[in-house]
Amino acid sequence: MHSLYQRIVSLEQKNGYERIGQEETKERLGTIEERLTSMPDGLARRFCHGRYVWRISQLTSKLRQHQEQPSSSGHRPRPLVLYSPAFYTAPTLGYKVCLRCHFHHSEEAGEEKHLGLFLHLMPGEDDDMLEWPFSGQITLKLKSRLGSHLDLVEVMNTPPNGLSAFEKPLIQTPRNPMGFGHQEFIKVRDLCSARFWDPHNDTIAIVVHVQENT
Repeated sequence: MHSLYQRIVSLEQKNGYERIGQEETKERLGTIEERLTSMPDGLARRFCHGRYVWRISQLTSKLRQHQEQPSSSGHRPRPLVLYSPAFYTAPTLGYKVCLRCHFHHSEEAGEEKHLGLFLHLMPGEDDDMLEWPFSGQITLKLKSRLGSHLDLVEVMNTPPNGLSAFEKPLIQTPRNPMGFGHQEFIKVRDLCSARFWDPHNDTIAIVVHVQENT
C-alpha cells in the first residue's frame, strides 16, 4: 500500500512537472511570436525561413489605372509588373528572393488577361558562401477567402539541368532578369472573384514557401 502511494505521488509530481514544462514552453512561444510580430518588416522577412505572405492592395485600382494608360501605335498597354519585398530562405546562409506578379494578355487564351507569378533570386549578403545554382522546391499559393481547401496551389521543383533563373545573381543588378514560375497562374477575372479577392480592402494574398535542398 505504501509502495502504491509512493507511485501515485511520483506520477502526480511527474505530471506536475510536465504541465509546468508545457506552460513554460507555451509562454516562450508566445514571447517569440510577440517579438516576431513587433519586428520591423525587413527584419521579419529575414527570419521568415522562406515563407512569406505577399498582400497586394488596391488590386483593381492598379489594374484599372494600367488599362487606362495610353498605348503606342494602337497596341494594348504593356504588361503590369509588380514586385514583392525581398525575403530570405534562412536567417543565416539564406538565399535572397522576391516574387513578381505579371498581368498580361494571353493570345492563346483568346486575348484574356492572366496573372503570371514568378520567383526571382536577388543578390544577398550570404551569396559567397552558398551553393550555386540554387536547388530546391517552390510553393506558390493564392489564398482563398472561402477556406484553405479552395486555395490555388502550385508546387515546383528546380529542374536538374539548371536554369539561368537559379544562377548566382550579379551584384550590380537588383535581381536575376529571368524568373521561375507560372506564366498563366490564374485568369484575372477568376482572381477578382469572391474566392480570392477581398472587396473591402481591394486585396489578394499570395503565400510563397521557398525550401532549399539539403
